[in-house]
Amino acid sequence: MTNETSFDALFRQLRRDAVLLHKPYPPYAGPRTNSKFGGLPKLPARYEWPRTSKGKPLHFFAQIDCGDITFKSPLPKRGVLFFFGCDDDEQVWHQEGPTTDNCAVIYALDAFAGTPAREVPADLPPIGGYWSFGRAWREVMRESDPGPNVHIEWPIQPLPLDTWPDTLFEDEDQSQSFLERLHLWRTDTKFRQTAHAFGEQQRQYEHLLEQVRADAFTKATGETPIVDPYPPAQDTNAAREIFFHVEKGPEAYPQYWISIHYATRALLHRPRSLMSPSVELTEEGVVAIAEDWLRRSNEIGVDEPVSGEDRSAIRAWLLSMDSPRIPAPLNNATTMVFESLVATIRSWAGDPDRAARLTPHVYEAMRFRFSSFVYGRVHCSQMLGNAPSAQNPQPPDNPEIVLLNLSTDYGLGWSFGDGGFCTYWIMQNDLARRDFSKAWGLIEGH
Repeated sequence: MTNETSFDALFRQLRRDAVLLHKPYPPYAGPRTNSKFGGLPKLPARYEWPRTSKGKPLHFFAQIDCGDITFKSPLPKRGVLFFFGCDDDEQVWHQEGPTTDNCAVIYALDAFAGTPAREVPADLPPIGGYWSFGRAWREVMRESDPGPNVHIEWPIQPLPLDTWPDTLFEDEDQSQSFLERLHLWRTDTKFRQTAHAFGEQQRQYEHLLEQVRADAFTKATGETPIVDPYPPAQDTNAAREIFFHVEKGPEAYPQYWISIHYATRALLHRPRSLMSPSVELTEEGVVAIAEDWLRRSNEIGVDEPVSGEDRSAIRAWLLSMDSPRIPAPLNNATTMVFESLVATIRSWAGDPDRAARLTPHVYEAMRFRFSSFVYGRVHCSQMLGNAPSAQNPQPPDNPEIVLLNLSTDYGLGWSFGDGGFCTYWIMQNDLARRDFSKAWGLIEGH
């Protein structure tokens, strides 16, 4: 906070150190690390791929190389932590005693940056179940497509982060039941005044908390919040900005065949909704042209640059779908352009060399879509500290430690509950002993 307030001392008292799992943007902009979200884990072959007690393989969420954490923390100095969980349609992790059957943590001292990536089990089900089409790729998939079972890969840059609890915790008399406290509220003026004062303090604290968290994120990353990351028509504006940046040359859209690949898949996902009312175009004709472009993208290779001739041809085709009743150009194909760029950035994020092939103006126009600020609130993943909770905030003196808190992330295309969190917990003594086999997890939505 910039000004001294009566809450400064309170925030200083409640502050706890944490590890921010920062998602660099553009994805090639951060230092090269062995920590990442999604993709294939660099898990040595001697470790079995985690499964539930019924034999169902778990999905891979993240790997954290403790050597990438260059500042003081209670985590190990070396070795890699691998986090797995059941990311099905329901996302219900039943806790049985101190462990959870639907998640697992593996701590490998013999895992390194040069360790080969581990292929997923053949029976690993699609993310989100067989009918969700994989949340991240929904807009560029057809009903006949098999859903992905691997999360989007994105590098992680661990950074020190200041954190605070979601709420203040009143010192309650544990001997009093709810009914006794309710009776005191009704009959005891002093009790009621005290409770009212605490409630007012609680409201002020929660009002200031989001700004304090935003300031802490900026302090850690140097990034300033996007005040309104999703203003009206932002998707459309971003698509037009990129499409009309230049008409010709290697910086003109589409730069690579991967963007043609996903643009046509976006149309084939729901062709009728993207069709112009123009009588010259028919759904069958547009679909046939899209299928031909998709076929060519597979034959030529999605990593290949687009020739000037092909670029002119597909730009003319996209513009031909404009509705004559809407004056703005590219009025029907903006969804195709926008979704193709979302998918391109996601596809190449795990490979810094590929990610760097996209020009800066593309990343800048799409920044809002991959921002860590969603509707004015910080959405980021972390280890340790006071982690945000969707339902059950934990007091600062909680003996259970947040080993990992994964936040719903629209850039990564994953969601926990209704915009909630996936949290792995561990007891203090187990962390001190480096016994990560006893960690347990919970997914909470709003």
